[in-house]
Amino acid sequence: MYRWISHFSSFFHGKDVFRLKQIFLHAAISEYLNQIHLTPTDLELHACLANTYILLSKIFIKPKSCSISRAFEKQKEEFEDNFQTVSRLAIEEFQILNQYAPHDPWVHEQLASGYHDLKMSQEEINEVEILLQLRPQDKELLMRLGVLYFAQGMNAKGLKIYEELKLANYKKAENLIASYGTYKGSFHSFEIL
Repeated sequence: MYRWISHFSSFFHGKDVFRLKQIFLHAAISEYLNQIHLTPTDLELHACLANTYILLSKIFIKPKSCSISRAFEKQKEEFEDNFQTVSRLAIEEFQILNQYAPHDPWVHEQLASGYHDLKMSQEEINEVEILLQLRPQDKELLMRLGVLYFAQGMNAKGLKIYEELKLANYKKAENLIASYGTYKGSFHSFEIL
C-alpha cells in the first residue's frame, strides 16, 4: 500500500512541477510581450523572449522523471506539437534579432546558442561561421566550429580548421582532433549483424 501511495504522490508531484514551470514561463513570455509592445526594437527584450521560448520548449522534451515519463508517452504527440510550435516562436525571435543587427556578434552568439539549445546543428554552424567572419582572430570560436563540423560529419572542414589551429600554435588544437569521428552516423554506431 505504501509503495502505491509513494508512486501516486510522485506522479502528482511531477505533474505539479511540470505545470508550475509552464505557468511561470507563460507569465514571463506574457511580460516580455508587454514590454516589446512598449519598446518594439529593444534587441535585448527579443533575445530574452527567444531564450524564454527555448526554456519552454525544453519542458516538452521527454522528462527524466519516470513518474512523468508514463504520462509523457500518452501525450507524446501533443508534447511534440508544443515543442515544435514554441521552437518556431524562438526562431522567429532570432530572425528579428538578425534583421535589426545583422553584423552584431552578440546577436549571432545568441542565435548560435539558441540553435544549439534547439539541437538545430546546421543553423548553429551557419551562425558560428558568421561569427567567425565578424571575429576572424577568435581561436576559441574557430575551435567551436571545428567541433561542430566533426559532430556533423564534415570531417574535411574540421581537419582544415585543425591544421589552421596547429599552424597558429593554439594549445587546444589537440583537443579538437579528439572530436574526429563523433558524427552520429559514423561507422562506430552501426550494429554488427
